[in-house]
Amino acid sequence: MESKHLASNPPMTPRTTFPALAGALCALLCLAGSAGPARACMAAWEQRLHPLGTVPDGLVAVEWTLERSADFEPPHYWTGTARLVVLDRAQEVTRVIAATPVNTLGPGLRGTLVPLIRGWFEVAQRERGFSPLSLTSAASCAERFVCPGGLAVHWDQRGSGTLRPTASAAPLPLRFPTSFLEAHRRRWGIEDEPLSEVRRVLAEDAAEATAVNTASLDQDAREEHFTHDARFRLGVVRRYRAGDRTILVVGMQRGFFDRHDPMVPASEPRDPCACADVPWCWCPQETLHHGTSFDLVFVL
Repeated sequence: MESKHLASNPPMTPRTTFPALAGALCALLCLAGSAGPARACMAAWEQRLHPLGTVPDGLVAVEWTLERSADFEPPHYWTGTARLVVLDRAQEVTRVIAATPVNTLGPGLRGTLVPLIRGWFEVAQRERGFSPLSLTSAASCAERFVCPGGLAVHWDQRGSGTLRPTASAAPLPLRFPTSFLEAHRRRWGIEDEPLSEVRRVLAEDAAEATAVNTASLDQDAREEHFTHDARFRLGVVRRYRAGDRTILVVGMQRGFFDRHDPMVPASEPRDPCACADVPWCWCPQETLHHGTSFDLVFVL
């Protein structure tokens, strides 16, 4: 399967000119106004995918790219864009069938996206050669690096990641989809920079986090309930059936995590999907404080 590796290009601009500075400023503002978890800063960003079916030229999916307001007190808003797209095997968008802006209160996100997914499923059915997917399994990996069944993600000292779909499978290189990188470039205000610069920053963040002795951090769990990790961990994992192929959708998350050993899988992974028998089934993934999340698609 085609994949994109994290770039290791030399810095083109000082790193503190965009994401690090913006993140530090947001964190300081949040800490200044927060008296504890009850008043946590709600800033978050996500790009999620809901696959609907296949067509001759790829996978039809609903993609939404949303940012949550950073207000300490409710209401909290999600704003951004949702699109009905066709993805190729490398998860690149080859066609945009429909698009709409999204602006909704946090608690109303489900009520906004589920009708949209359902309506766009009807649109997708009119695509030539459309074949709907069937959801065969779903589980929350509880923000770990490992999940029951052998699914695991590994980050090396260079900030490059690999994902192992099962205990016996060969690892697959993690890659950031172009739409994810483009959205971050706009979010960081560096539209004039190449996408390789976004990859470099993400890899540098992961490398710095890998260098930290996480075991010693976990010893401080008595004093600190949360820990921040710039490496993406496993969130909600879904498996779909498309003919004789399996489509694996892996939710990736980073942000402030509850303190636990990320190398130990959750003892009872829960199924986050409440409607697995319908194509517009809603499979939510927990949104982390100062969090970033996105979905990776693998055709197995």
